Order: sequence, then C-alpha cells, then structure tokens
Amino acid sequence: MTATRQPQTSTTAADNKEPALKLHPAADLFPMLDRDELLDLAESIRTEGQHEPIVLDSDGVLLDGRNRLAACEIAGVEPRFTTYTGTDHMRLIMSGNLFRWHISKGQQARNSPSIQDRWCIPAPVV
Repeated sequence: MTATRQPQTSTTAADNKEPALKLHPAADLFPMLDRDELLDLAESIRTEGQHEPIVLDSDGVLLDGRNRLAACEIAGVEPRFTTYTGTDHMRLIMSGNLFRWHISKGQQARNSPSIQDRWCIPAPVV
C-alpha cells in the first residue's frame, strides 16, 4: 500500500450513517459500529490519533475503514488514507472485516454464506 491524496468527503457520522465515499459492495456487507462504539473510537482517535489508515482502491473506492472515517469526522480529525495497489480486493476486505473484534461469531456466520455466494468464494474447510 502506498499513501495517496485525501479525497473530499462528506459524512453524516454524527447520525451513525456511513461516509459519502463510494463503498465497495463487499465492504458494505459488514455492519458499522453502534453509536456508543463509534463515539469511543472517535475519542480514541482524538486523543491518540488514527492508528490505521483508511484503505481506498486506485479509483478512490473505500475498501476498509468506514468506522475510522466516521470516527475521524466526529473527532474533527483529518483522516489518513492509503491506496491498495494489490489485485485481490476481496481478500483485503475479508481479512480486514470478517475477523475483526467487533464482528460477533453470529455476524460472521450470517455474513459468510452471503459473501461466499455473492463473490464465489469457496466455503472454509472445517
């Protein structure tokens, strides 16, 4: 990944809505943090800074970091972005979201089949 320009964004994060960047459809399968968690993330970013950049593809489509972007808006912090230069957007989105701490086992189970069906990903071998 390499650093990139910061796109103009318009967010309504205070209403717990997603940022107005174009969002990759696979990333949209994952839930946003609830309002309290988003406010906690915003406070963390305000006091400690944004630890991980928001990931866009070369066309400016958001692949990972919706919650970070919304939290930066709430915190009044200019977000940092990076551009994913790889070719496997799905792998990046899956690794960045499916196994995150805020996705419960139930959400993983519920999202996995729809992701596998929609993107022709083989089911995991158990």
